[in-house]
Amino acid sequence: MGKHHYKISSDIPTATSLEELAYELSCSNGIIITHMRRFVKQNTQPEAAPVLITILGTTLPEYVKMWFIHQRINLFVDRSRTCNKCFSFFHATRTCTLDPACHQCGQIHASTCQGPIHYINCKGDHSALDKNCPHYIKEIKVLEYKARYHVTTGEARRILNQRPNTNLATIVKSNISNTDLENTLTTKIESIFQKMQEKIDQQMAAKLTIIELSSSEAPPDVLMC
Repeated sequence: MGKHHYKISSDIPTATSLEELAYELSCSNGIIITHMRRFVKQNTQPEAAPVLITILGTTLPEYVKMWFIHQRINLFVDRSRTCNKCFSFFHATRTCTLDPACHQCGQIHASTCQGPIHYINCKGDHSALDKNCPHYIKEIKVLEYKARYHVTTGEARRILNQRPNTNLATIVKSNISNTDLENTLTTKIESIFQKMQEKIDQQMAAKLTIIELSSSEAPPDVLMC
């Protein structure tokens, strides 16, 4: 059974402890919560903030019941994390062993950038901070796929790289179809086993009836095996 990461869209009072919130959500919705945390910026003390909840399950509910109110929740998709030194999506800044590069030209220099705008990863004529970068857009799709199907980032990249010319909606639709097929086959197999078990039970009941009748008709001094 997979884990789903949900973000409660409405702000929850910070005066309400996470333990109290977890108890209310579990009791009112019959869910198993494995992790919770608040979205609170550092050095701030807001009166309310969104909450991230991680629950066990295989379906995505649209709402959860909380203190007699239905709260909308959203699938949580993590933000893209870029190395601030080399602007790669594949590692964090703290683990980067390269010298800091300029986000404008991609070169290493200490003075004001004078070179042409050039992104060192996709070789495009734009800054490394440009949200329209093809690499950035692809990374967003990877994180969406990861969140929806509960796979690792590497696995999501591998799957999307195998279908470079297919948009995410088509891939999602294909996976939903595969899931529906698996569920249909599972249901049919379970139905077959259930019918087989019912037939076995009927045969056993018939044999027991025959044995009981034979026992009642036998002479008192005859022992039945």
